[in-house]
Amino acid sequence: MSKKFFLSIFVCLVAIALSFFAYTRLSQSKISSNEQLASHEAEEREAPPAAVASSDSHVTSKASVDSAVTYSPSAAVADRSQPLKERLSELKQLAESDLSTAYDLATSIGSCSGVTQNDERVEALLDQGGRAVGVADAVLDMQDYCAGLTKSDFDDALTLLDSAASSGLLEAQENYVHTAGVILASDEYRFDTDRIAAYKRNAISHLNSAARNGSADALANLSYVYEEGRLTQRNPQMAAELYEAYMAQSGRSGPQYQARLDQLRALAEGDE
Repeated sequence: MSKKFFLSIFVCLVAIALSFFAYTRLSQSKISSNEQLASHEAEEREAPPAAVASSDSHVTSKASVDSAVTYSPSAAVADRSQPLKERLSELKQLAESDLSTAYDLATSIGSCSGVTQNDERVEALLDQGGRAVGVADAVLDMQDYCAGLTKSDFDDALTLLDSAASSGLLEAQENYVHTAGVILASDEYRFDTDRIAAYKRNAISHLNSAARNGSADALANLSYVYEEGRLTQRNPQMAAELYEAYMAQSGRSGPQYQARLDQLRALAEGDE
């Protein structure tokens, strides 16, 4: 099999693992309470996510649909023939006038979070031989691509991602929670309580915007958010309503989906 195949497999596995780690790390972060965060959460408790028009209809409100921006993959960002750091200034300039480039650049920088030089791991993979050699090549390619990036670059990625989502790019709204979460899971942000608190607020806000823009996946993600209570106060009733809205909008009504909805309703009843 080709080197590109192994690189694709490795990058996908890394993205999945980092997303899970990010979500777990952020949920365990001990953020001191402050008046601004407390006020924001109070407002959220009083005003349900705009993705749900009412507890009866479980549909998005057409009257409150945000202005969505069409996404077009950036060929400039997709070019990985050079280390990202060497082209960063050029790409940042392009990102200033193109939301898709801003989003793709933020995602590319985010994919480098946690990528470090690890010669021992590469040598161990090479010693295994067979398919492990392809994985070793993929690790080396990723290390070369991400070499030289600093915390300032990751700070810029968070800003670009938030800007693209706030400007109406649906992909950025849907994926902010994961991409920003991966970046903030690194040790450099471990005690940056202000950024983590802002991430939690922004993640919910962008998911709500994506739901208003017609994203069923955003409704499902919001349901998990309110079920688990990691980004905001736990609310099983809201989680059930959002998941029902997700089922209606996505057309998914199989036994597994109904079983999850029943589970959420049972949780809601248990909290009453």
